[in-house]
Amino acid sequence: MLPYLDTLIGFAVVMLMISLLITILTQMVSALVNHRGSNLRWGLKTLFQNVDPTLYTELAANANGLANEVLRHCLISDSWFSGNRVATWFAAWVPGLKKLFDRFQLASAIRPRELADILRQIAANPPGALAALPAAVQAALSADITTLLAAGNLSAVRDLNLMTGAVAAAVPPISGPVTPLMQDSVSAIRGTAGSLEAWFGSMMDRVAQKFVVYMRLWTILFGCLFAFGSGLNSISLLNELYGNSTLRNALAGASQQVTATATTVLDPQNTMAAALTGALQQALKDANVTAPRQPPDIRTTAEGVQWIRANVPAEQLTAVLDRFNAVSTVASEKLIQEGAQNAAQVVNIASQTGFDVLKFRWPPKPDIGYLAGVLATAALLSLGAPFWFNALKAMTNLRPIVASKEKSEQS
Repeated sequence: MLPYLDTLIGFAVVMLMISLLITILTQMVSALVNHRGSNLRWGLKTLFQNVDPTLYTELAANANGLANEVLRHCLISDSWFSGNRVATWFAAWVPGLKKLFDRFQLASAIRPRELADILRQIAANPPGALAALPAAVQAALSADITTLLAAGNLSAVRDLNLMTGAVAAAVPPISGPVTPLMQDSVSAIRGTAGSLEAWFGSMMDRVAQKFVVYMRLWTILFGCLFAFGSGLNSISLLNELYGNSTLRNALAGASQQVTATATTVLDPQNTMAAALTGALQQALKDANVTAPRQPPDIRTTAEGVQWIRANVPAEQLTAVLDRFNAVSTVASEKLIQEGAQNAAQVVNIASQTGFDVLKFRWPPKPDIGYLAGVLATAALLSLGAPFWFNALKAMTNLRPIVASKEKSEQS
């Protein structure tokens, strides 16, 4: 019984090691092509096109250009390429780079209030490609934006009226510590009473779902590329592990190392958002600044700068900004280096067990059975690193029980 379980543990170790490499590669590709920014642009474009095409005709017609200008705004874009003269010069001389640089300039996150403020600026002074539109189109687009920002959300207004009207009439006058709580609730509803904010919240849910789908597709793609590129046959691997006790025991013995590495790679704290949030907290600590409220999760450097400007006193603002820029740069570089180190560690663990992850295994003339095994490898790798991480933990927890039972039966 134990050899069968060790075979499955060794197989799960191999799948997890490869899946971790795919996860690291997926994260790098996502950052390289700015998937978050492109998905956010798609969300804003869809929002502008579908708020009310009959009422906001110019807004719908220029949705793509408007979304681009919003996300490339200097106060929102957290990219090095945003407003960078070197990048602009290269893009002018090499046309092929312009499209790529434009994509890199897109912000990866935006809040409803930020969107409304930037739309007001664009309505007053159209930038970039929007400035090249005919004067009549610019005027109509500005009018559409102004009308949209002034439009109310009927559902939120109804909730506000119920709270301030019917509830106030039914409940006796409230005094004491409950009053601020009621006022905060009213203010929160009033803050979401805009039509734009209501559409924005719904669209951001779709954007998040689309990003998850994209990441899943990248995982499947890289899993298929690895399987068919290396020729790893799952069926042959299982047979080899069962027949080769040395390799089987080595892989089973490496399960704890692989699990520890996977814990690091899959930890939600090892993300850019966690690194930037930690950088903000460190900047406040180093500058001896006590903020009036706890810093939120910071997803981009632009969010960190905006939070600092809104919550740090003017006399300490420069010190905190300088420290945040320095710490966030170091944290971002450290995160990338750790990803490369984790990948190297996975390859090193595999080599210590005697299993070559990057070995080319295709035979000279593969038959249908071998192709089926490679296809099975692609399907299993598509399950992702979290699946194999949980499977390996479950089997390693089961092994002592099986070993103890087998030992008692032998005695």
